Amino acid sequence: MELRHEPLRLVRQYRHESELPDARGRLGERHLFFPFADYVHHLHFAFMGAAEARYDNFSLLNDLLYVSLGGSSKHAHLTSVAPVEGSPSIPAGLRTSMSVSLQAAVWTTAVGYTLASGPWGYFEPILGVRMLRIDATADYGLLAAVQGPNNIIVLPKSGSLRTARTEWDGVVGVRGRYEIAGTRFFIPYYFDVGTGDLPLTWQGFSGVGCHFAKADLSIGYRYLAYTNRAGAQVDNLSMGGLIAAATFRF
Repeated sequence: MELRHEPLRLVRQYRHESELPDARGRLGERHLFFPFADYVHHLHFAFMGAAEARYDNFSLLNDLLYVSLGGSSKHAHLTSVAPVEGSPSIPAGLRTSMSVSLQAAVWTTAVGYTLASGPWGYFEPILGVRMLRIDATADYGLLAAVQGPNNIIVLPKSGSLRTARTEWDGVVGVRGRYEIAGTRFFIPYYFDVGTGDLPLTWQGFSGVGCHFAKADLSIGYRYLAYTNRAGAQVDNLSMGGLIAAATFRF
């Protein structure tokens, strides 16, 4: 069983699109730009935990990462309203306020099989799935409502935009441990890559650890990334940072 804590870093940007009727009752979109890198100091809560069960050469691992953050940024703003006919931009002079809250959860479950092991360590390929769940809400304020064709109001003076997405991807990878001969120290490593609902997701970890009587302690760096299609609601998302891990043997 493993219990881990990891400081998180969110980078790149978030795009939101929601449907609304145009002058003829057809649907258009609203767009906002939000660089999450400005919100790291508004981190509300973060958690990461991992558990593993092993039988003979087989293993089952589960990993959960959750982060909640929110705040406001001078760089966040609504960019445009895009009905079917015309695409009026929102002038900078109308933009007054923007605050965004985000909850993101990443769950990975996989099975592994130890292909090789010995005093030097072990090597294990893995196969599994990863789920990404994002809930984001943006509250905005403008100096005036935005009008579209035929003077129809396409965006009120103030309001909220919300998106909720769940994405599933298959992943394959390897993990293992290299024991440093003649010492209690070891080098753990993990890498996976996958695709599915999103074009690409990958994750990597490595560090250095030490064996103790009833537990193994390690410290290292972990990085998790998603790459999406251009113009998607969630553009690119990555989380990375130092990780301290304790593995207890029962």
